[in-house]
Amino acid sequence: MRKIKILYTRNNQAFDKFQGLVKDYLWQNILPEIIHLPLIDSRKISINSREFDYAKEADFIIFTSQSSVIFYPEELMKNNTNSGEFAAIGKITEQALRAKIKALIQADDNVKIISPKDNFTSEELLKELKINNKRVAIIAAKGGRNLLYSELAKNNQCEFIFCYERFNPQKNQPINTEKLQDIAVILISSNSALENLHRSLPENLTQLLKSQALLVAFSERIADKARQNNWQKVLAASQTSELAQLQILDSYFFSLGD
Repeated sequence: MRKIKILYTRNNQAFDKFQGLVKDYLWQNILPEIIHLPLIDSRKISINSREFDYAKEADFIIFTSQSSVIFYPEELMKNNTNSGEFAAIGKITEQALRAKIKALIQADDNVKIISPKDNFTSEELLKELKINNKRVAIIAAKGGRNLLYSELAKNNQCEFIFCYERFNPQKNQPINTEKLQDIAVILISSNSALENLHRSLPENLTQLLKSQALLVAFSERIADKARQNNWQKVLAASQTSELAQLQILDSYFFSLGD
């Protein structure tokens, strides 16, 4: 099996879990060495009074990520569980939501949460939602996608509730570029992480990685963005999960042979 360097770009909390996943994965074709360079993280921001009042009366609440659950105010969550319905993008988001509801009201058996079963994207969630004349609150980060809003606002009252923001931990920080010269694989979880990669690295290193490194994206949408930015070797995971990224990565190196 060949040894390869993999660049992991999510935050420290995700990296801890990822290390366990890599350790337990039954590698068939490679021996991975993981280099961690967090390019995306989240932090809480205050909800303004207009958003707070709207969310308090919302009867359909959509959580777009695990961070949206974590940073959403408990006071609003308690109020929403009395009369609201919920949706979540992704299993991790759904699990976090169920755990938070259970902690707040001591039970979640009667709370219905709509969530895509396979591909964890806004597009898949929209296929599951058959709602009209609802007061919809989309819990999200500033600067995210507008797809849910643009589609749901056609038949519902709809507002974003911004309770957190994403940021680049590497901004204004020195980066040891020497250890990145021979990176073989880069794992990217979002368009924001891809943009931060471009902004954080010297131009000559970025061009080198674009030509020699395999970029494995969470979704075809992110993979398309990478191709538009002239990445030469790009794959998209079959599902929006790190396990799916590892599976397609292992298969890729199998296809190359020895």
